[in-house]
Amino acid sequence: MATFLETAKKRFQRCQAWEANARLHYDYDVKFANGDAYNMYQWPDTISSDRRASDRPCLTTNVVKQHNFSIINDAMQNKPGIKYRAVGDGASKEGADIWDGIARQIEYTSSFQSILDVATKSQVEGGVGYWRVITEFENDKSFNQVIKFAPISDARAVYIDPDCQQLSCSDANFAFIFNDMLMEEFNRLYPGNEDACSGTTALGESYSWIKKDHVRVAEYFYVEEQKDTLVLIEDQETGQSVTLLKSQIGQGAFRLLKADAATMTRPVVTRQVKWALIAGNKKIEETDWAGKYIPIIKIVGEEIVIDGLLDRKGHTRAMLDAQRMLNYWNSASVEFGALQTKTPWVVAKEAVDGFEDEWALANQENMAYLLWNSKAEDGADIAKPERIAPPVQAMAYSQGAQQARAEMMMVSGQYENTMGQQGNERTGKAISERQRQGDRATYHFINNIGIGIRFSGEILKDLIPKIYDTKRVMQLLGEDGVETQVMLDPNAKQAWEKRKMVQEFSVEQIFNPNIGEYAVYADMGPGYATRREEAWNAFNAILTQSPQLVSVIGDLLLAAGDFPLSQEAAARLRRMVPPVALGEGPSQEVKEAQQQLEQAKGLVGQLTEENATLRIAAKGRDEANLVAGYKGETERLKALGEMTPIDPMALQMLVGQLVSEAMATALGKQTVAEAKRAMLPDVTQGTAAHAAAAGSMPGQMNPLMAMARQGQPSMVPQGPPRQVMQ
Repeated sequence: MATFLETAKKRFQRCQAWEANARLHYDYDVKFANGDAYNMYQWPDTISSDRRASDRPCLTTNVVKQHNFSIINDAMQNKPGIKYRAVGDGASKEGADIWDGIARQIEYTSSFQSILDVATKSQVEGGVGYWRVITEFENDKSFNQVIKFAPISDARAVYIDPDCQQLSCSDANFAFIFNDMLMEEFNRLYPGNEDACSGTTALGESYSWIKKDHVRVAEYFYVEEQKDTLVLIEDQETGQSVTLLKSQIGQGAFRLLKADAATMTRPVVTRQVKWALIAGNKKIEETDWAGKYIPIIKIVGEEIVIDGLLDRKGHTRAMLDAQRMLNYWNSASVEFGALQTKTPWVVAKEAVDGFEDEWALANQENMAYLLWNSKAEDGADIAKPERIAPPVQAMAYSQGAQQARAEMMMVSGQYENTMGQQGNERTGKAISERQRQGDRATYHFINNIGIGIRFSGEILKDLIPKIYDTKRVMQLLGEDGVETQVMLDPNAKQAWEKRKMVQEFSVEQIFNPNIGEYAVYADMGPGYATRREEAWNAFNAILTQSPQLVSVIGDLLLAAGDFPLSQEAAARLRRMVPPVALGEGPSQEVKEAQQQLEQAKGLVGQLTEENATLRIAAKGRDEANLVAGYKGETERLKALGEMTPIDPMALQMLVGQLVSEAMATALGKQTVAEAKRAMLPDVTQGTAAHAAAAGSMPGQMNPLMAMARQGQPSMVPQGPPRQVMQ
């Protein structure tokens, strides 16, 4: 069985053999793209040596660099960003916004834009660029770790599994990153390993020269696959489905869960990424990486395999020959002019006799006039000096240089308009269309950057729940640069929620990165500043045509402004916007329903008032009749009392009959309880003497009356009908 170092070296040799051709071309393309008058990278060594030896011009007019910068600087202006979208399993839009904020905060603290610029430059010039993800402690006094991006300045230092099928290399099973460390620093960090850096480099790698006081080490990432079982259960508190691995819950808990008929299981293969540091032929250090992906992000220009050979191409490759032609024609044109003498004068010797010094300086100084002898000593006329026509530049040189520039534009897809020169286009639509043509010709670079950005988001999505595994307050960076805070709680019951803090009079956001499924994509549109400028122009044009909309969208115009106090002005104007426009007030349909409801309430109130008036009048009439009836009964009882001795039982039965008749004759629209409440006080007062005679103490309510007040049937037997008593 192969040892650890043997396996690592065998894998590295596979990478070397696979990438040898591409790396050779990468070196040449990057040098050519950065050629100038000093390094002469755009001239073949033999030709430049010969021309210099014979003092012939050997010029470098580097137009390739400007074509490359057109792509690189466009990528700098339109920075792509990591974006998340909620797709289910408890995810929410608010949770996706927090994922965006965390990713932007990691980018900001890592200076990711500068890291991306380095990778993009390498991608455009040589065909490939890299960056990586690392973890480190938050500060010297904390045990909390944070996630950051880190640059890889030299693309030649990276080797990735040649069997990758994904463009992002997310399925890589191993990778190497080589670094040159100062010997003194290496000995300080890894004491006792001085023998590891003597003689050979790590795994025998030699992509560039090594300084004497440096040692080359290799970071070796590799994946170990482990068989496991995925368990699906239902959370009894939230009712949501939860997936766990058998290795996480243990054998005993797994047996209990599997006994439940609702539990689902299936075999899976998990990826455990490991990291090791190799120096020379010795493993210095090894540990586990927290994520499931090898944290190296690759972006390519073009990647193609021809006859079993890998080749990567940047934007430089297609312009090599056209740039060589331009350099040659420019050098030849200068050489032709340099070999020509200055324009001479043709004169007779006698014509300049005595004026030799002035004529000797005729091509060096700007003289006002030149004297010459027009007569010989014998009086004969002397011909006037004549100047020979200057040498004419050969048309082949200028035409050749012009053709080279045209071919460079054709192979790059970038014409004068794209490079900033004015063309024949005059309308905005025509100019935009020509610019889009240039963008389409080089869009594959931007698209491949987007693939790398998306993979970076996947790595963060995998790492954040594992690294930020304790409750902590995190800073979020908004798209507009405004910072907010969120409480990251891995034990929260929901992916996102708001809690009102009564004591602090504030609202706290709670976020659990372990809940919810989120999709990652790259936002490749223009940057926030560009979109804000476009929004300003759009709102300004709308309000110019429709000024009445200022009260509705005027705050949006000010919010898009990029001048001092624009946001404060927008906040003030927003408070004046109608609630309906903000979606906070009722809709038009609801307002109409509310108006109808108010009208109905008014009608009900009017009818209620009229009904109450009628009831009061009817009650007055009925009460008058009732009082008259009581008066008659009282007189009858008085007469009976004078005629015969009063029997208490008979009197009690008689009073009960009177109460029943009073309740029966109450208002038809009143309930029995209302009738009781209306009549019982009068009955109690009107029959006080009789109640006292029936056995009630003064100041106490007769049991009959109490039961009548409560609406309960009296237990006292009813007396005979009134007709019998008469």
